[in-house]
Amino acid sequence: MLRLSTQVVTVWLLRIMGFMICMAVGPIFFPRSWMEAIAVGLGLGEPPALPLFYYLARSCSAMYFAHGCFILLTSTNVIRYRSFVFLIAGLNLFLGSILLVIDWWAPMPWYWTCLEGPPILGVGIILVYLARRLPKLDTTLTECNGE
Repeated sequence: MLRLSTQVVTVWLLRIMGFMICMAVGPIFFPRSWMEAIAVGLGLGEPPALPLFYYLARSCSAMYFAHGCFILLTSTNVIRYRSFVFLIAGLNLFLGSILLVIDWWAPMPWYWTCLEGPPILGVGIILVYLARRLPKLDTTLTECNGE
């Protein structure tokens, strides 16, 4: 039976998550017509023709991309960056909860609400579980005796 270590599972979960989030880089460069077609196609209606809408859509995508890059960097050494794994887990718990409230308050379509907040919360819970089981980095300095 194949048994994966906590470290391997954490690395791959972070890499999958980071890669998926980094895909937000594309919409930064989408023309307005694509953004409008996507909004209508998702059943969200016609977006307002205001500069603020396009600014927020593009800057949100850029922030997601930056967040994804941070997650990918963290995945390169989950023992060394164990505290960042906890941070990412906490951010997921916070973001998933907030997005559930925002989606309900907006109100967003049911499928949007179900596919946004709950998966982010779920990954946050899994990351807390994994991070607690990662070994702590031994930061004890050893003396060099000149040999």
